[in-house]
Amino acid sequence: MTLLISVLIECLQLIPRPGILAKIYYVYDLNDLVASFAGVVFSFLVAAFLISKTKKKISKCLSNTLSNPG
Repeated sequence: MTLLISVLIECLQLIPRPGILAKIYYVYDLNDLVASFAGVVFSFLVAAFLISKTKKKISKCLSNTLSNPG
């Protein structure tokens, strides 16, 4: 879903803009899409790594607590 949103934001640059915004030129090329894709994939991988690491710590903590109560 995030990947779709990032690609749509890149494509929105192609829509003509009204008024003073029409004088602002955006550079739009394939590199923008590749960079957006790479950024989303990298963010996903970092988040997945951190979540899995946190889940392992929580399960280890819970198993230690349940096996050695108080």
